[in-house]
Amino acid sequence: MNLSSKFNPIYLIKIAFIPTLCIGISLLLIDVKLNYNKDISVIVLVLVLLIIGVIILYYNLKRVFSIVLEEKHITKTFFLSKRKEVIPYDLIKSLKTKRINPTYDEGVQVSDGYYDYEFELKNGTVLYVTPFYFDNYMELIKSINERRNELV
Repeated sequence: MNLSSKFNPIYLIKIAFIPTLCIGISLLLIDVKLNYNKDISVIVLVLVLLIIGVIILYYNLKRVFSIVLEEKHITKTFFLSKRKEVIPYDLIKSLKTKRINPTYDEGVQVSDGYYDYEFELKNGTVLYVTPFYFDNYMELIKSINERRNELV
């Protein structure tokens, strides 16, 4: 049975926030120029904000991926390019768990701590499965470990 990753909506909001803000401010400045203050010169600022917003959005979306756990391998599909990487379970060398501590602001706990899971592959790359990316990360971790152990 295949198991697909489910994106964490907060992750998607986070990677789109700054670019959306840059593009939104650019549109607001254009509106001000056209409708309210025709003397104001904002073209350079608008262009800079648009370029920054598009570059950040492209960079962020280029890194977004989903994974599908299949019987013999993991298929990693990149969101923007639709490029697929096939990772056989026997290519996984080890699993590293890294504790991310809770975040505090003025003595109040803002976020709980969590664990990042890093599957080191024999080819030197790393597959990250974390609650930051995926809502169903615990299911994914459990299933990857089960399928990996079946091969041993």
